[in-house]
Amino acid sequence: MKNILTIGSNCFYQALSVILKRIDLLDWVLEYSEPCFIYNKDYYIDFERDDPEKTLAKENPLIFDHDPVSSYYNDYITKCNNNYKESLVSECEYTYMEDDSTLNFNDINEHFFSNHIQVAISIDTYYLLEDYIKKRCYFEKWHNYHFVVIDHLKNSKCYIIDNYFNFEGYVDTKKLDIAYHSIEKDRGRKRVWWIDSNKLGDLQKNLNRDNHLLTLCKRYLNKRQSINEHEYITNSEGIRVFNQDYKDIAQILNNRYGQYAPQHILYALMGFYLQKLGLSQLFIYLNENNINAKLENLSYYYNESEKYWSKFTRILERTYLKRKSVIDTIDNIHNVLSEIQLIESHIEEETEKIKEQIENGENVLI
Repeated sequence: MKNILTIGSNCFYQALSVILKRIDLLDWVLEYSEPCFIYNKDYYIDFERDDPEKTLAKENPLIFDHDPVSSYYNDYITKCNNNYKESLVSECEYTYMEDDSTLNFNDINEHFFSNHIQVAISIDTYYLLEDYIKKRCYFEKWHNYHFVVIDHLKNSKCYIIDNYFNFEGYVDTKKLDIAYHSIEKDRGRKRVWWIDSNKLGDLQKNLNRDNHLLTLCKRYLNKRQSINEHEYITNSEGIRVFNQDYKDIAQILNNRYGQYAPQHILYALMGFYLQKLGLSQLFIYLNENNINAKLENLSYYYNESEKYWSKFTRILERTYLKRKSVIDTIDNIHNVLSEIQLIESHIEEETEKIKEQIENGENVLI
């Protein structure tokens, strides 16, 4: 699992991928992932909070400590959540604990770990700071709402897996309990999540890799999307228009946020970027672990796309770190987006081919 660091658009979906991998159901990720790049200029530049010095982390001003409330980001995550609700949510269970009672790790051990069931819990990561630093993990050193997976219990320690920050190891149960109960109300709810063991058989019975892949292909080939009554164009056409509009976007956000414009451009895309990274890794995994898989070309183009989106990210991060303006790097961004548009057109072609193969009864993953 360590070679698959992030599969999902945020820490919750990355925790879910860990649990699905453990029970040999990772292919279900294809069923609920949102592969589309979506674009609408008006929503891309729409942020509710306009004081970045209050929302960016003092320890690392490349990252937001408090959500700037991006319409674009929220719409993308809404689409991911809707996909999840349509495909997998009925097989999952969760509970909210709003009181101050401690987590009963003995009960958790008895009901879950003894049956080889992992659970995901929400925590405030700040209280695990020492543990993460010891493992030399990249880590946000401030209060943050986050999901981790508890794998098993050993004496007074829990073994947790955190793909988002690439952490695996034991933490003290008391410390984990504090991290769980210290979540600030404005950041999220205290939540324990697991896959219902009574429905695990149905999940395994209904596992159909090609059907899940077909769902992903059909979703990707949608040329328009309506989310929260907001209309978006998608994929290569969306990227073409995004590239066409980018100079205007850079000027608008530069006028509004000055030196902090790069962070806002990147924040809007964060969910999509993480999903792209995850799908790139997932296709590599599926191609390597299915002898007869026909995903080599698709895997290649997803990997190439992720590389250029990473380059897009680095350009904007360096823009801030070198105290430049987003206006200074418009040409560089144009060049990167042109490459991404070309790669995305190849992904569309390969996705259409795979869709037709599956619909014609050919096996792609099975």
